[in-house]
Amino acid sequence: MHRLATCPGLDPPEDVVLVEQPGADVLFLTSAGTDISCLDASLPSNPAWNERIRALPLSCLDHPAQLDHYLNTTAQAAHLIVVRLLGSRGHWSYGLEQLQRWCSEAKQRQLIVLAGTADQSNELHGLGSCSVELADQLSALLREGGIDNMGRFLGALEALLEGTPPSPDNVAVVPCPDPMPWDWRDEAGAAVGSCSLSGSVSSRRPCPGGCPHGRTSEGGTAALSALGQQPEKPGGAGRRPRPVESAKC
Repeated sequence: MHRLATCPGLDPPEDVVLVEQPGADVLFLTSAGTDISCLDASLPSNPAWNERIRALPLSCLDHPAQLDHYLNTTAQAAHLIVVRLLGSRGHWSYGLEQLQRWCSEAKQRQLIVLAGTADQSNELHGLGSCSVELADQLSALLREGGIDNMGRFLGALEALLEGTPPSPDNVAVVPCPDPMPWDWRDEAGAAVGSCSLSGSVSSRRPCPGGCPHGRTSEGGTAALSALGQQPEKPGGAGRRPRPVESAKC
């Protein structure tokens, strides 16, 4: 059974839902829902892209019939399709083959295949029509994330549509700021830091794992010290525990 839907959603597993979208210059097909959320958040600062780009989760095109219908309808008006795949080529082999065929059917069409992780770059980035070096940079922009990098990503797509591919050296990644940076301050009172087994505070720094406590009670350090003095049993069983910096991590 085939059903037509203009918006993907939750459907019974026995149905094959055929998805269509309004035509646009660029289609962005991605395995990561965060790519779509970031694109949506960046459009207010990039108003020229309104109605020029459509995004769709790759999960909506899992079935060959879904992909074939999408390429025969929505993709007919597109000039550039970007695919970001989390996984190897074998995870979506039919889709990649059909997209390469779509790209070869018209001279003005372009295809960009991006890896979701750096370890798949060599396998996937050569499948598109742009240079591998440019695909590397575009993939790095999406891996870093953030509105600034999405804006740079859209700028590179604009240049490709205009027939002037940007130099990979000019597609620079903007590091995202740490959303929860440590804010250490020298203040009066008991210090909070990492503890040695003797119970003394060694420094004002976060303990392993990012635990903000980093302090053990006197009883806790005494118990650890006593435990560390236990002899090792013959045959290696019951080895003495290795001291750790904090008992609360």
